[in-house]
Amino acid sequence: MRLPFRVLATVCTASLATAQCAFSSVSMQGYGQGCNPVFAIDPTLAVALDTANCRLLLTVSAFTGCCNTFLVGTLLTLGVQPTSIPLPQFGVNCTLLVVPVILEFQPTAAGSTFVLQLPPTALPPVTLATQGGALYFTTIGLTYDFALSAGGQLTLQ
Repeated sequence: MRLPFRVLATVCTASLATAQCAFSSVSMQGYGQGCNPVFAIDPTLAVALDTANCRLLLTVSAFTGCCNTFLVGTLLTLGVQPTSIPLPQFGVNCTLLVVPVILEFQPTAAGSTFVLQLPPTALPPVTLATQGGALYFTTIGLTYDFALSAGGQLTLQ
């Protein structure tokens, strides 16, 4: 009779552990400016917190392109510290605004939302710096161009 009670207690404890997330909210404060050397529309970055699964959802929205220039994919840079490094090879006023720790790329077929599993042992508040980007391909000239969003400072509470 003791064994079923232990099994039940283990199952209940495990279900509580997986259902809990150390974070209950996320906010983002923008800084810097984006750039898009191909189109006049800079990419934007939005954030959401999925507390049920303890995941951070970061969505990069970028102009899909036109006139022989197409969106190939989106990228996300995450770090713990903002910076300001000019990237003139990307275009006028293009600036890296995050000291990168993580750089992720997704082709357009994979969507533009990056899903990051949050560690269950992290203690709030946690602050991260982030910047989104878009990669375009132009069929005339066969060139690739990057566009960058403004930076964002995320605070997980």
